[in-house]
Amino acid sequence: MAPPNPHRRISNALRLTRLSHQAIGEYLGLERAAVSMRMNGRTKWSLADAIQVAHLLECPLDELVKDGEDMPTDHYPVLTEASA
Repeated sequence: MAPPNPHRRISNALRLTRLSHQAIGEYLGLERAAVSMRMNGRTKWSLADAIQVAHLLECPLDELVKDGEDMPTDHYPVLTEASA
């Protein structure tokens, strides 16, 4: 079994928001292509990105990137592009 991957956890949490890569990029100050590369695992999320994602998702950073079991999905807000 592969070890937990905080970069994958961040990407999976963002997928749950249903936001476009463009909307996520605007929030993080990244180009859409840069978000896509992070979401697909070609580029790792920086600590600064992870902090901003935690803020966007309204969740503690340590919960977003911690090792161990999968993240609960019941308390992450389902965002729309209008609410971001």
